[in-house]
Amino acid sequence: YHSPGMGFVTNTEGGTAETLFLIDAKTKPTPYTRTCIELGRLNLGGMKVTTVGEVLEDVRKHWVIFSELTGTGKGELYALFSGLDLNKSPLFVLRLNKETGKKLKRWDLPKPKGQLRGTAVAHWGRRIFVFVSTTSTNQVVTLDLETGKSSVLLPSTPYQVEGAGVSTCAPWVIK
Repeated sequence: YHSPGMGFVTNTEGGTAETLFLIDAKTKPTPYTRTCIELGRLNLGGMKVTTVGEVLEDVRKHWVIFSELTGTGKGELYALFSGLDLNKSPLFVLRLNKETGKKLKRWDLPKPKGQLRGTAVAHWGRRIFVFVSTTSTNQVVTLDLETGKSSVLLPSTPYQVEGAGVSTCAPWVIK
């Protein structure tokens, strides 16, 4: 894991124990050279990464090379994926199985045009917030996890966000 996206997620819904997950592109030489997106977990005691599994088996099929993670206090893990050229590549979020890395659900997101400059993803109150910076704009997209609907929250902002952290104690329900 050379330049991973990272995110903490609670081990159980409402629990206090949490795990730091990493996600990154890896080149696999056999049976043919391909690049996959791999999920791992970091043992903070020994600083050793254990591979959980492949999230996307071949990034060329998806035009994806960048990924970020966010977790929730509900014990759910979400990953943001994008390619370098958003004119051609998708922008989407996956809910991942923490034990296998496999996709549980996918949401495609609205995206700005241009070459990617940075991304970030964070969870807060049943929503995923996606920060996307391109050569043409910086925008914020929100994904409602209950309805599955996404929308552009801020179509243009002067701030380029690269990496966002949110605590696993962030509320799932805002009262």
